[in-house]
Amino acid sequence: MDKKTQSPLDKVLPNLNRNPYLGKDNEFDDWNVELQTRSLAEMDIGPDDRIVLCVGDSFTFGDGVYYKNTWTNHLQEGVFKDYKVINVGICGASNTLITNTLSKWCNLYPKQIELVIIGFSFSHRRTYFSEFDKLSLESSVVNLSPGNDWNPQKLDIIKKVNNATDVLHTSENDQSDFERNLLLVKGLAKLTDFKVYWWTVDDLGNERYIEQQTNALTLDSDDFVYMNVSDIVNEICIKEEMEIDWWHTSSPLRISEDNGHWSAKGHQVLADAIAKFIKKKHKVTWMFGTTSPFSREIIDKLDNPVLFGRHNVNYQDPKSFVEKHIINDFMKSRMDENDILNIIVNVSLRCDNPNVSHSLVNFKDYFMSISDNLFFFFKLLVELNRLEIPVRVCYVTSTFGNSTRYDTKSHLPVRSKNSNNKIHSKGVMISSTFKYATVRLAQQQTYTSNISPTCRVVGVNPSGLSGDNMGLYAKKMANMLYADFDDEQWNRIHCLQEESWYGHKIDNDDIVKMFNWALELEEQPQPQD
Repeated sequence: MDKKTQSPLDKVLPNLNRNPYLGKDNEFDDWNVELQTRSLAEMDIGPDDRIVLCVGDSFTFGDGVYYKNTWTNHLQEGVFKDYKVINVGICGASNTLITNTLSKWCNLYPKQIELVIIGFSFSHRRTYFSEFDKLSLESSVVNLSPGNDWNPQKLDIIKKVNNATDVLHTSENDQSDFERNLLLVKGLAKLTDFKVYWWTVDDLGNERYIEQQTNALTLDSDDFVYMNVSDIVNEICIKEEMEIDWWHTSSPLRISEDNGHWSAKGHQVLADAIAKFIKKKHKVTWMFGTTSPFSREIIDKLDNPVLFGRHNVNYQDPKSFVEKHIINDFMKSRMDENDILNIIVNVSLRCDNPNVSHSLVNFKDYFMSISDNLFFFFKLLVELNRLEIPVRVCYVTSTFGNSTRYDTKSHLPVRSKNSNNKIHSKGVMISSTFKYATVRLAQQQTYTSNISPTCRVVGVNPSGLSGDNMGLYAKKMANMLYADFDDEQWNRIHCLQEESWYGHKIDNDDIVKMFNWALELEEQPQPQD
């Protein structure tokens, strides 16, 4: 907006929509009053742009710091670099004005807003929406706090609003107002189909505010998530040996002793904390196999598990699964191309069916019956490689089928001495270990043959599994699944009972060589029948 056409609001309420730190650098520029946003990104929002909307009061706006130092700009330049991060914070805003602002943006960009980070204000604040002619101003919004009589012109209407605000400020009214606005935001999220991460200034320095004062946490879901800012900021403060009391006058997170708004350092810490929190919540974990007690124990240890089993997976149709769950779901919802897909597989490949032991023919039929399952996961990993989607896989298997143990010599399956546990075919006696090792070897090759620069795989043998160690085993598997890409565990098999590793260790250079070799083979002309 041109300075020559400034709103009369600036003369009467100079601090409502203006701030001396509006520039992206150090210049004192204007902001879009009509859209009530501090960001410059809205000027070039394209039809295909994905929007992260940051809504709140002065703690979102960034009162007292330049735009480049705000937590919203740090998110724009960091974890949300592929999005348009829009700051619509308003200094002094009440929760009613915050939700009203969000509603306007939902009308403007209903298809493009994918994520909303909303910082609710102090619950005692109120907003008065007047007719234009009542205030004789260009704006009809007056935002006040109880006991706040800062307006220099002492308009009669504002005096009355101040008095009314003081009367309305009761614990019951404050709580009710907050919860109504919270419900409104959740409703808007459902209507417009965006994810919400929310926090409240009231919670700063009071980690139990939400639990004590509201029913808010009962609203939490996968798409509507509460962030305890105090907790996540304190983690960083402790790590950096800073004063963790947010309101302490000497805290480096605040501008000064007299100004409790976040300093440039505070904004950076907050941005890091929010990014860490959201990345964890965005972590996607697919769990195949959900019915066994062990699977249920594993699920309890996972971050954001998505459950798959025979009730919702057709193992004979991997193409449809890839189309729906990878192309349409995962790729469209991930924050950026570096998002890792995490997969745990605990599906049944049992070979202790007594009919299987009757003959080699029966065993062959059984092996063919499980081939759909094996091929499904092979095809799944092939497609993830093709799409270059980073993936970590932890699957339940056995140490049978692996010839090398790291701390001893070879570990090969041995022939059973139990005559009742043998396969007979035309007078040939073969140990049942054969069928077990064959199945497990096929399973292991299904996963390890897809090792690539973007695929990491680790097998787990839950030998000795019982009710006493089930929880411990599940926790170990979850920790292994989320290990760093360069961890030495990958491409091997771990026996949970013995705490020993099996398989040939493969480093990253070997992986790249193997992957390139496989690509070269694919490009060679195939022999004609």
